[in-house]
Amino acid sequence: MQESMRPYAPPDRAVYRWTPPSPEARAAELMRADREARWVELKLYGFALLQCFASTAVGCVVAGFGFAVTDPELGRILLLAGSILSLAGNMAALWRLAVRVGLGEY
Repeated sequence: MQESMRPYAPPDRAVYRWTPPSPEARAAELMRADREARWVELKLYGFALLQCFASTAVGCVVAGFGFAVTDPELGRILLLAGSILSLAGNMAALWRLAVRVGLGEY
């Protein structure tokens, strides 16, 4: 063996013992997790509400063109299309919310 190479000596290690967190630290951690979960759920509901308002606005714009046209058949078609757009958008937003909240995909 060469003189520059010494046998490897493992480093001195202190014995590690796990200690459970104090009740105060655990309570603080649970409160933080609960606050974070409530915030995520609030964001989900807020986004669904925003989607409902947007789809209703789009439906109202399309239905509003039904009052602006001079052809009665086209007016009826635009009124019905606006109503369908509004209701379908609201249902899609609420379905998406129900799936995400029901399955717990935060």
